[in-house]
Formats: sequence, C-alpha cells, structure tokens
Amino acid sequence: AAAKLITPDMIPAVINDVSTLLTHNAEIVRKKAVAALHRFYRLDRDSVPQLSAQVRRALCDKDPSVMGASLCLLYELCRDDPASY
Repeated sequence: AAAKLITPDMIPAVINDVSTLLTHNAEIVRKKAVAALHRFYRLDRDSVPQLSAQVRRALCDKDPSVMGASLCLLYELCRDDPASY
C-alpha cells in the first residue's frame, strides 16, 4: 500500500530504504520490497536500473513468492532495455 502513495519526486528519498529491505529475514517483506521497486520503475524508469544486481539476487531467493515478484520486475527491465541483460 505504501508504494501507491509514492510519487516520482519521492522515489529518491525512499529507494535506499526499500533496497535494504531486499535482504530482510521475512519473505513477505522481501516480496513487498520487490513490489515497491516494480512500482517505482513504473513511475520513473530511471530509478531502478542501478539495482539490477539486487533484483537478480531476489530472483534466486529461497521463497517462491519473492522469486515471482522479482521475475515481473526483471521482465520489464529486460523488455525496456534488452541490450543491458
């Protein structure tokens, strides 16, 4: 729900905090962090590509729900800039 409240101007203020949540112990927190990054990417395409290594690590997460959420984000990253992947 918090990702829906974020505007493109607010992304730089919260992106570092959200990216640290990608390594949280609880899988639901990791999944929500990936979902928030996906929302950030949809709002501002230049905000997330520097986190592509962390998104790729989330793709290999031990929890399938985190893997699925990161797959959606990685798909959009690849679709928009296939040469980088």
